[in-house]
Amino acid sequence: MRAARDWSYIGCATRGVVFGTIFAGLLWSQMNTGAQAPPVAASPEPARGVQASFRADSNLVMIPVSVTDSANRFVLGLEKRDFKLFDNGVEQAIAHFSGEDIPLSVGLAFDASGSMDFKMDTSRDAAALFLKTLIPGDEAFLVEFNDKADLSVGFTNHPEEIGTALKNVQPHGLTALLDALNLALGEMKKARNPRKAIVIVSDGGDNHS
Repeated sequence: MRAARDWSYIGCATRGVVFGTIFAGLLWSQMNTGAQAPPVAASPEPARGVQASFRADSNLVMIPVSVTDSANRFVLGLEKRDFKLFDNGVEQAIAHFSGEDIPLSVGLAFDASGSMDFKMDTSRDAAALFLKTLIPGDEAFLVEFNDKADLSVGFTNHPEEIGTALKNVQPHGLTALLDALNLALGEMKKARNPRKAIVIVSDGGDNHS
């Protein structure tokens, strides 16, 4: 499951202006001379209404990159040599390349209808295995559905809360799958991470929304 979450960073050696707070200082020292440091003149206060600004050159810029194919599937196993980076038409040197995981927001829609009775243990195991792939920074919620859809666990960084809720699921009723999706999409608007996914565990289509 983790392999599908490929995300890469390219460190690009380039010229440019970066935003941020930049502190510059000059260290003056004397080695075994006993000399005193020269006095530092007080900086004049900026005139009223004049806003201070800082400008600096950056030699390394980090650029997040993800690659998908025509079917919107992530392309894995790419290396530094597979990329070229241009700034205003001028190719830039790629100084560093690495693949990292990015936090994910997941909605789990779990079918608790009567038809899941003999499949419940397998479905719980599948959901539990999926929850084990979550890493620090990920968040997830649980929607259970049968005759109606309910938000059982809101967004949490503790997947064990969802696992506990799934252990208490008792299958009954029909399948309001579309209602569950609608509820999950609404809950996903509260997601804190830019990458999002809804995972459905079900044995069939809607028959009660």
